[in-house]
Amino acid sequence: MIVEPQVRDYGFSPAQQDEIWRRWREGQSFSLIGRTLGAPMQHARRFLYQSGVVRLAPQTRSEVSP
Repeated sequence: MIVEPQVRDYGFSPAQQDEIWRRWREGQSFSLIGRTLGAPMQHARRFLYQSGVVRLAPQTRSEVSP
């Protein structure tokens, strides 16, 4: 049985998660990202590193064929 690792969100809303990715791609420091979001720098860093710093595509279910 294969179990997919769960991605922890560290309390960030989907909008905040998008903001973390955007700021990180722009080259902002984790310290600045955390300060901007009002969260500890470690939470922003761990949020990105848990996925190997690769943004995962949102999971969707395939449509059921009739």
